[in-house]
Amino acid sequence: MKAPRAAVLAAVLFGLCGSASAQVKLVDKVIAIVNDTVLTQYDVDKALAPYMPRLAKIPNPKAREEMLLRARKNFLDNLVNRELVLQRARELNLTVEDSEVVQFLQQMKKRNRWSDSQLAQAMKQFGFTIDEYKDHLRRELLMTRVQQLKVVSRIKI
Repeated sequence: MKAPRAAVLAAVLFGLCGSASAQVKLVDKVIAIVNDTVLTQYDVDKALAPYMPRLAKIPNPKAREEMLLRARKNFLDNLVNRELVLQRARELNLTVEDSEVVQFLQQMKKRNRWSDSQLAQAMKQFGFTIDEYKDHLRRELLMTRVQQLKVVSRIKI
């Protein structure tokens, strides 16, 4: 009597596992691997998001699709290049202090005569929260440092 119950239980569990895996959806897709870093479709979509309203206004569907494909390729190329530079920054042990990021934000606010809420609103238009923008700034400052080192190393006096 125990064997049939075990068989029924195994069949039910197997059936549940099968239906669960049938409902699994692809949430993200790996589109590039840069050394040890994975870049996903989500990364490209997030970078492209602020430009989507403009692309959506292109009246010709074929032209819109071509522009979207070209934009995706360009954004992927940019993400790969950015990741390579950031990896080089890590190799060189370059860092950006929190105080540098805060100082940059303060200068930006002063230059544009923005309050904290106006800065947050401006960042929102580009698809960033303040914290995301700080991370973005940190990466940009690191990339600038790598490029400066590259230029300085080529200067011969």
